[in-house]
Amino acid sequence: MRPLYDDVIQKQGRWIRIYVGKREIQDPIEKNTISVNTVFVPIKVIIEDLTTTQAQYKMPGLKVSKVKDVILEYRHKALFEQSTQIEYEGEMYAGWKDNGKLQFREEPGVGCTAYLRLYIYSQKA
Repeated sequence: MRPLYDDVIQKQGRWIRIYVGKREIQDPIEKNTISVNTVFVPIKVIIEDLTTTQAQYKMPGLKVSKVKDVILEYRHKALFEQSTQIEYEGEMYAGWKDNGKLQFREEPGVGCTAYLRLYIYSQKA
Protein backbone atom coordinates (compact mmCIF):
# COMPACT_ATOMS: atom_id res chain seq x y z
CA MET A 1 0.00 0.00 0.00
CA ARG A 2 1.36 3.42 -0.92
CA PRO A 3 1.59 6.11 1.73
CA LEU A 4 -1.08 8.78 1.78
CA TYR A 5 1.43 11.61 1.35
CA ASP A 6 2.66 10.09 -1.92
CA ASP A 7 -0.87 10.22 -3.34
CA VAL A 8 -1.39 13.79 -2.15
CA ILE A 9 1.97 14.96 -3.52
CA GLN A 10 1.25 13.38 -6.91
CA LYS A 11 -2.30 14.77 -7.19
CA GLN A 12 -2.19 18.10 -5.34
CA GLY A 13 1.52 18.86 -5.00
CA ARG A 14 2.99 22.14 -6.18
CA TRP A 15 6.32 22.71 -7.88
CA ILE A 16 8.98 24.75 -6.14
CA ARG A 17 12.51 25.54 -7.28
CA ILE A 18 15.46 24.94 -5.00
CA TYR A 19 18.47 27.12 -5.86
CA VAL A 20 21.67 25.36 -4.90
CA GLY A 21 24.64 27.67 -4.61
CA LYS A 22 28.15 27.91 -3.38
CA ARG A 23 29.88 30.45 -1.20
CA GLU A 24 32.96 32.20 -2.45
CA ILE A 25 35.33 34.06 -0.16
CA GLN A 26 35.96 37.55 -1.51
CA ASP A 27 38.33 38.76 1.19
CA PRO A 28 40.21 36.05 3.11
CA ILE A 29 41.36 38.48 5.83
CA GLU A 30 37.91 39.79 6.77
CA LYS A 31 36.16 36.52 5.83
CA ASN A 32 33.61 38.25 3.58
CA THR A 33 31.64 35.72 1.56
CA ILE A 34 29.19 35.93 -1.30
CA SER A 35 26.65 33.29 -2.35
CA VAL A 36 26.42 32.46 -6.03
CA ASN A 37 23.41 30.51 -7.29
CA THR A 38 24.57 27.86 -9.72
CA VAL A 39 21.52 25.76 -10.69
CA PHE A 40 17.95 25.15 -9.60
CA VAL A 41 16.17 21.86 -9.06
CA PRO A 42 12.36 21.61 -9.32
CA ILE A 43 10.69 19.51 -6.61
CA LYS A 44 7.03 18.67 -6.06
CA VAL A 45 5.90 19.32 -2.47
CA ILE A 46 2.80 20.00 -0.41
CA ILE A 47 2.74 23.69 0.51
CA GLU A 48 0.34 25.70 2.69
CA ASP A 49 0.10 29.27 3.95
CA LEU A 50 0.60 30.11 7.61
CA THR A 51 -1.09 33.02 9.34
CA THR A 52 0.88 35.72 11.16
CA THR A 53 -0.09 34.29 14.54
CA GLN A 54 1.02 30.80 13.57
CA ALA A 55 4.33 32.18 12.25
CA GLN A 56 5.01 34.06 15.52
CA TYR A 57 4.36 30.91 17.52
CA LYS A 58 6.34 28.50 15.31
CA MET A 59 9.26 30.83 14.49
CA PRO A 60 9.74 33.06 17.56
CA GLY A 61 11.70 36.28 17.13
CA LEU A 62 11.45 36.37 13.34
CA LYS A 63 9.48 39.18 11.66
CA VAL A 64 8.28 38.10 8.25
CA SER A 65 5.57 39.02 5.78
CA LYS A 66 4.81 35.66 4.15
CA VAL A 67 5.31 32.21 5.64
CA LYS A 68 4.73 28.82 4.02
CA ASP A 69 4.61 25.35 5.54
CA VAL A 70 6.29 22.82 3.22
CA ILE A 71 6.00 19.02 3.46
CA LEU A 72 8.63 17.19 1.45
CA GLU A 73 10.06 13.71 1.06
CA TYR A 74 12.99 12.77 3.27
CA ARG A 75 15.23 12.12 0.27
CA HIS A 76 15.25 15.88 -0.53
CA LYS A 77 16.67 16.88 2.87
CA ALA A 78 20.29 17.27 1.68
CA LEU A 79 19.14 19.41 -1.25
CA PHE A 80 17.28 21.80 1.06
CA GLU A 81 20.26 21.99 3.42
CA GLN A 82 22.48 23.13 0.53
CA SER A 83 19.93 25.61 -0.80
CA THR A 84 20.50 29.35 -0.87
CA GLN A 85 17.00 30.33 -2.02
CA ILE A 86 13.63 28.69 -2.63
CA GLU A 87 11.31 29.98 -5.35
CA TYR A 88 7.55 29.48 -5.25
CA GLU A 89 5.20 31.17 -7.73
CA GLY A 90 7.87 33.68 -8.77
CA GLU A 91 8.73 34.81 -5.24
CA MET A 92 11.96 34.05 -3.38
CA TYR A 93 11.89 32.48 0.08
CA ALA A 94 14.46 31.38 2.64
CA GLY A 95 14.32 28.38 4.96
CA TRP A 96 13.98 28.97 8.71
CA LYS A 97 17.32 28.51 10.44
CA ASP A 98 18.11 28.35 14.13
CA ASN A 99 21.77 28.56 15.18
CA GLY A 100 22.79 28.43 11.51
CA LYS A 101 21.06 25.10 10.87
CA LEU A 102 17.92 24.57 8.79
CA GLN A 103 15.08 23.40 11.02
CA PHE A 104 13.16 20.30 9.91
CA ARG A 105 10.44 18.35 11.71
CA GLU A 106 10.08 14.70 10.89
CA GLU A 107 6.62 13.44 10.00
CA PRO A 108 5.98 9.70 10.13
CA GLY A 109 4.85 7.95 6.98
CA VAL A 110 3.33 4.55 6.29
CA GLY A 111 5.97 1.84 6.25
CA CYS A 112 9.53 3.11 6.19
CA THR A 113 8.78 6.32 4.27
CA ALA A 114 9.38 9.51 6.25
CA TYR A 115 8.48 13.08 5.41
CA LEU A 116 9.86 16.39 6.60
CA ARG A 117 8.13 19.64 7.46
CA LEU A 118 9.95 22.91 6.82
CA TYR A 119 8.99 26.57 7.20
CA ILE A 120 10.02 29.02 4.50
CA TYR A 121 9.54 32.78 4.64
CA SER A 122 9.83 35.98 2.65
CA GLN A 123 10.91 39.20 4.32
CA LYS A 124 9.47 41.52 1.67
CA ALA A 125 6.85 43.91 2.99
